[in-house]
Amino acid sequence: SKRGEGLYNASCVVCHGPLATGGIGPRLVGNHVLSNEQAFWTTVSEGRHVMPPLKDAVTKQQVADILAWLKTLR
Repeated sequence: SKRGEGLYNASCVVCHGPLATGGIGPRLVGNHVLSNEQAFWTTVSEGRHVMPPLKDAVTKQQVADILAWLKTLR
């Protein structure tokens, strides 16, 4: 999950904040989307509202690593 943290800090932190506490994008710590993997994958892949689609920017393994790390946050 250190890999997921590094990937998050490279790709997600600008909008979702340090330790996923929110900012331009919503807080991800404890967010219900983390338990709905289909919604999480769709949002990351296709984008949502101001979030751009990341399907060409991150691999499926990278998304899985980020999700695994996000699930460890409290």
